[in-house]
Amino acid sequence: MTVSSVLIVEDEPVIREQLADILNEMGFSPMQVGSVREATAALDRDVFAIIILDLGLEDGSGLTVLEQIVRLAPDAPVMVVSSTMDLSLRSHCYELGARDFVAKPFRPDELKRRLNRLIERRGFSE
Repeated sequence: MTVSSVLIVEDEPVIREQLADILNEMGFSPMQVGSVREATAALDRDVFAIIILDLGLEDGSGLTVLEQIVRLAPDAPVMVVSSTMDLSLRSHCYELGARDFVAKPFRPDELKRRLNRLIERRGFSE
């Protein structure tokens, strides 16, 4: 399977653009959305190889999106990117099916390394 389509679910435009820039540099084609509503619509109409998900969205919780991902695209690896320091919330994300959790603020090189690790674990090729 080839990785090209990545969904970014992030309500902060600056961070969303930063994530998109990093992914473009890596050769991905990111789709950017900023809300639970937009993420739900994107998941209903498209298939994504990887999903990057913020938990604190303006119109709801990223956990709602994570639950939808598990239902609609259970094989898509989800990387949660969040500023929360709540360990029980992080654990809950893993229990729901997230494959990685990256704390904000993140370093671009660390994000790239962790994305590459997700890709290797799934056996994707770029």
